[in-house]
Amino acid sequence: MDSGLPREPAKQGGFPVRVPCTLGAMVACVFLSGCFSRVIEVRSNPEGAVCYIDGEQVGVTPVEIEFVHYGPRQIRLSMDGYLIFSEKVEVDTPWYEVFPLDFFVEHLVPFPVEDRRVMSFDLVEREKPTLDEVEEFYRRAGEVREEQSGAAVKP
Repeated sequence: MDSGLPREPAKQGGFPVRVPCTLGAMVACVFLSGCFSRVIEVRSNPEGAVCYIDGEQVGVTPVEIEFVHYGPRQIRLSMDGYLIFSEKVEVDTPWYEVFPLDFFVEHLVPFPVEDRRVMSFDLVEREKPTLDEVEEFYRRAGEVREEQSGAAVKP
């Protein structure tokens, strides 16, 4: 079907201009796009507590862990001589991570962006039992042992 428009002669050995422009734009997007990272840093006083985030052991304080999703996190710290610390904390979404801004921040910003959340917790020293409390513990344990050994086991 003829449209009535004159045809351009085929180029011999020519390279269309749009191909290098498209390749250049793709390369620019790859090398100019920024890097986005999210980090939770957990600190404790004193340092050296074993840290669990959402039930998974992540290291010893101070510890840093990268995360993907915002929302609630369960932080648990344990250390000999101290009470176990456990708290649910909310990791709020920043304004620049709300749709549709998140696409531009994560992919088109030409410099690295880091969202670092620092959480610090004070551990409470466990009280040492007194001599009377230790003696009472052993006395009660002996009573329970006697009760259990005297009980007949029914088949």
